[in-house]
Amino acid sequence: MEAPVSSRQTACQPKCMCPLGCDGKPEQTVCGSDGKDYRNECELHQHACKNQKNIRVQYQGPCDPCKDSENSVNTMCRVEALTRQPLLFGLPESCPPG
Repeated sequence: MEAPVSSRQTACQPKCMCPLGCDGKPEQTVCGSDGKDYRNECELHQHACKNQKNIRVQYQGPCDPCKDSENSVNTMCRVEALTRQPLLFGLPESCPPG
């Protein structure tokens, strides 16, 4: 015969708690695996928890380091694969744009 489940046992089930706030956390931009930038890892976890998504830090820094760089006819921005730093290249005048 099975023992009855007490109300105390059912009330103590594990519950996921989202971070309440990220005040005081340093502003160190991270790129989430969802392709979005977050001000810091805390905000990434808070967003993931509230939206019930599995989001992890993909990169330290912004997802697109070239986002704020202006590509123009004379310059081109590329992301260095290992360091994730933006690299600006000047195009020779003889190269056609595009």
